[in-house]
Amino acid sequence: MGLLKQVHDPDPSLEIFAAMPGYRQKRHQQLVRIWPSRLPLTTLLMTLLCTLSSACGWQLKGTTALSPMFERVYLDANQTPQIARLVQQQLSFRGSQLVEQVVEASVQLTVLELQQSQRTLSLTAGGQIKDIEIRSNLNVRLQIPNTNTNQVISVSSRRILENDDNQLVATQRDIEITRRDMQRELASQLMRRLEGYKASINPVEQ
Repeated sequence: MGLLKQVHDPDPSLEIFAAMPGYRQKRHQQLVRIWPSRLPLTTLLMTLLCTLSSACGWQLKGTTALSPMFERVYLDANQTPQIARLVQQQLSFRGSQLVEQVVEASVQLTVLELQQSQRTLSLTAGGQIKDIEIRSNLNVRLQIPNTNTNQVISVSSRRILENDDNQLVATQRDIEITRRDMQRELASQLMRRLEGYKASINPVEQ
């Protein structure tokens, strides 16, 4: 069922006819249907709104804000652009501002390594591949200026896919989709680990 939009009377005096028999039925016929073909435009506008809101430091509903010390974050992830975009989004959702210079940052995050592996987990009775195991590991260094904090945070994800030798193209597509989904999971895990860091970290004595 499509969405409905009501057409309002231009003359407020017509409200006196609301009690007349048959009026409600006529008003119902004046409802205009917004056809599904217009929905992609609405989706596009919502996507644009979310993008602009993230750039302004807006926090996505349902996410947990990071400690105030993550107010300005310098992210060094040039070697792993596929994970850099996801981490940037997660930081923006949690109210952090991404800066371009290390000297401007209250926290520095450096993506050290993104490891992705795949192996045969089990075989059929005929010796064909039955299940495939996919693993992803992300190592990120957390540094906080003027403190002793210089730690490597490691998060990982593991998935098992059923292989179909009769659908090799579909299986490969499923593997690629799964890898992208695992990268999103790694970025979310990283944020949950960062939520545990509070501003109470002891500063370096001058």
